[in-house]
Amino acid sequence: NAFDGQIGWDQGSDRIERNNRLGRATLGWCLNPHGPLMLQTYFPNLSLIEKTERDGQLMFVMVSKVADGTEHTLAFDAKTGLLSRIDNRWILEDVRQIDGVLLPTRITIRRGDESNIFELDEVKHNDPVEETTFSKPDAAVVFADAFEGIEDEKVLPMLTMKDLTYEHGEMNIPIRDGRFLYDLILEHGYKKGLEIGTYNGYSTLWFGLALRKTGGKIITIEIDEASALEAQKIFKKAGLDGVIETRVNDAFKEIPKIEGQFDFIFIDANKEDYIRFWEMLKDRLTPGGAILGHNVTNYARDMEDFLGAIRTDPDFTTTFHETSSEGISVSKKKNK
Repeated sequence: NAFDGQIGWDQGSDRIERNNRLGRATLGWCLNPHGPLMLQTYFPNLSLIEKTERDGQLMFVMVSKVADGTEHTLAFDAKTGLLSRIDNRWILEDVRQIDGVLLPTRITIRRGDESNIFELDEVKHNDPVEETTFSKPDAAVVFADAFEGIEDEKVLPMLTMKDLTYEHGEMNIPIRDGRFLYDLILEHGYKKGLEIGTYNGYSTLWFGLALRKTGGKIITIEIDEASALEAQKIFKKAGLDGVIETRVNDAFKEIPKIEGQFDFIFIDANKEDYIRFWEMLKDRLTPGGAILGHNVTNYARDMEDFLGAIRTDPDFTTTFHETSSEGISVSKKKNK
């Protein structure tokens, strides 16, 4: 992860997403030679609350109160005046003078019973660094296999998230999951789809791009009006609004209003509701069609009833796919 001065980002095995907290990352402050000069920028409204002993050291303890109500506790070594603890979770040790600057070269971050330790073997000052080192990575390069063969000039920049900044990227399906769904539709020639849980429309873009090739359409249902409006703007910008129909409503109320059957259904909503959607929709699926559930790996405990049902229903054959750490179930209706 990094912060380029405007955008903070995280890169994981499944996605690249914005991380607005990195603009004020504590680790970044600890490693910044100018950090002490920015102390009150990161930790405003400091006031002394006590002088006490912590971990065998005499400390001056101060509290910082941020405008949003957040409080941080900072402990300074009473002998040296150096910052030693932040919220008793960050431990700054082995302070060395490097080119006239005092820097902690061992930083421990406690998380419950676990700790992460950063140790600096060498520190260089004023080395030239390319600005691109801190730039958000290009998803088209990082996940090149997921975009192979996709050349649509409008949709591709949205799928790679270059053209759109998703504020809550962790809520979108991972990129390789999107490619899996795209390929599934093309492989089976599906034409009539239903998506439960649009959010900002990232998964729907993958569906719409595939359905435009098969000559199909999809109805996507989102209960949150603001998210649905954002998604509609995205679909129009992508040129897929003729393939995608967005409905704003509680899916349990909206689905009975939709006539006919579907040849694929994608469920990505409240996990405890998956079983209700399964029971509500399995008889509205055409033979050879599929019901797909997202997050069946990382939220398995929250949908045990759904997982049990799709594994044992005699009218379906279910497979599980881990194209990402989140997991997708594909339950295909048997031809009788």
